[in-house]
Amino acid sequence: MAPTSAKRTHDLINEALQNIGPRSTKKTRLQRITNNDALNAIQTMEDLGKLIPWLIDPYRHPRQLIVIGSDLARAENRPEITTGGAALPIDVIKENERLKLAFQSLVARQPQLPQLIEEYRKNDFEKWQDIMALVAHASSQTCSNDSSTLHDKLEYFLVDPKEVVPRELSSKVARGWNSQWTAERLCPQRYLEKFHKDPDSFMLKVQKGARKYQQHTDWPAFLYDASAYDKDDPEADSLRHILIGPSAAKSNSQVTLPRRCNAGIIGISKIDSNLIAYAACQARFILSAQTDWGQTDGKFDGGAFYDRITNYFKTGLEQGDETVTALLSCEVFENTNITSADELEADSDDSDNEDEDAKIERQRQRQQTQRNATGNGGNDDTGSNGNSGSSNGDNAGTTGGDGNSGTRNDAGPTA
Repeated sequence: MAPTSAKRTHDLINEALQNIGPRSTKKTRLQRITNNDALNAIQTMEDLGKLIPWLIDPYRHPRQLIVIGSDLARAENRPEITTGGAALPIDVIKENERLKLAFQSLVARQPQLPQLIEEYRKNDFEKWQDIMALVAHASSQTCSNDSSTLHDKLEYFLVDPKEVVPRELSSKVARGWNSQWTAERLCPQRYLEKFHKDPDSFMLKVQKGARKYQQHTDWPAFLYDASAYDKDDPEADSLRHILIGPSAAKSNSQVTLPRRCNAGIIGISKIDSNLIAYAACQARFILSAQTDWGQTDGKFDGGAFYDRITNYFKTGLEQGDETVTALLSCEVFENTNITSADELEADSDDSDNEDEDAKIERQRQRQQTQRNATGNGGNDDTGSNGNSGSSNGDNAGTTGGDGNSGTRNDAGPTA
C-alpha cells in the first residue's frame, strides 16, 4: 500500500477535528470519528504532543518548538542570519539550534510534519491553530497525568526499608518546605549538613524566600544515594536511582518492563538525557507543595533545572566524562549495582563559595589531564613531577561556568 500523502493526511486531520474539536477524550474520539484513517491521523498528531515533555522539554509550548523550529530547519542551509549587519548573540544562536533540533526530533517521529505545515499555510492557516491547540493540550495533559499518577508515590524516596512515609504527607500542601521529611529531600545536597543541624530554622528561611537554598544550580538531595555523595565529586552516582527508584536500585531482582508502559508505547530502548531531566522534574514536583504542575515553585525555576540536567549530560559527553557515558548506557529496567562510597563529610564554610558545576568541571578536567598523560606514553618526567596534572585540572575548574545562567535561551548553566 502506497504511503498516505501529506495532502491526504491534512484532509483526514481536518475531518477528525470537525467531529471532536482540538480538545477531546479518547472515548469521545472513538465515539465520534467513524473513519479509522482519520482517527489514526489525529492520533499521530496527539502522539507528537505526548513526546514533547518526555523527549524534548516539558515546559516549552509546542507552538514554539514546531513553528519556529520548522522555519529554522528550512533556513539551515542559508548564510548565517544577521540583524542590522551584526551576527546574532551567542545565546540566540544556541536557542535557535535547540529549537531546530527539537523540530527535527519531531520530524523523525512524524516525517510528514514539514509537508503538513506547508499544506496548512497554503490552504487553511486558521485551522492550523486547532492543530497547535491539539498538540499543546496533549503535551499539557501528559505532564499533568504523569504528576497525578506519581502523586502518592513518596515511597520511591525511601532508603531505609523500616522507614515509612509520614501519614500527613498524603496532603500535597503539607509537603515541600512545610515538612521536614520532604524538605530534607528537596534540600541541596551540599547544604544537608546545615539542614540537619537545625531543620526548623533552615525550613523557615526557605519559606521566607531565601533564594540561596532554592537555586536550580544545586543538585537536590533526592537525586543522590545519600551514602554515595562525595562533596568533592558531586556527580558520583548522581541521578542514577531516580530512574528505577532507590529500593529497586538496591534490589538483586530484575525489574521487568510492562508491556503498556510509556517507554514501550513510544519505543524507548535506552536512557536519554531528556528522560532523566523529565523524571527529575516530576520527582521534585512529587516532593513539593505545588498542587498543579508548573515551571516555578517559589524561587525555584524548574525550566532552568531541566536545562541544567540536560546540559550536564551534553557537556559530559563532549568532554568524554566516563560517569555520564556509563549512566546513559545502563539499563533502566534492570538492576544496577550501586556501590556506596565513604560517609558524607561535613561541609565546610568554603563549600558555599564554589557551586557543584564548577567542581564537576574541575573533576572532568582532571580526568582529561590523566587521559592525555596516558596517551602521551606516561612520560617519566611529567609523571614524577606530580604537579602538572593536578594544577591544570584545578585551574581549568576555576574558569568553568558559574552556574548562574537560568534563562531558557541557554542550554542550562555551563558545566
